[in-house]
Amino acid sequence: MLEFDIRFDGIDEMNNTFDKLTNEVIQELLASVDDSGEHLLTQSQKLAPKLKGDLEASGDKRPARLDGDEIVCSIHFSGLPYIERRHEEDYTPGLITAGKPWVDGMKPGRKFMENPLIYYKNKYVNDWRETLRRVLSA
Repeated sequence: MLEFDIRFDGIDEMNNTFDKLTNEVIQELLASVDDSGEHLLTQSQKLAPKLKGDLEASGDKRPARLDGDEIVCSIHFSGLPYIERRHEEDYTPGLITAGKPWVDGMKPGRKFMENPLIYYKNKYVNDWRETLRRVLSA
């Protein structure tokens, strides 16, 4: 009969190091996703249709959080009955909205949340990738 044993000394230390690294990675990614969410909210507010400014002011971001194995950051505009219509319906913007400055080639009005999300998607992914690279190489 042939037998052999493999023993790992310091396995608890190694697990603690992995736990610490995992927690650090998660915290850094939460911060990075939160920054992206803040940027998206700001750009969406700049692009929101404007009559009195109520729609812009209703924009809000909830802090990035862990939801199971996902990191979630919620951006929303609320409290006004016409928000979904202004985002989805095809319409001609009024003079105030039409007079707002364009943002990175996007005009204010319809799809004020969707357009910047699509436009900045690669920026956000690259920011998160760079965060991972920085944390894991430290």
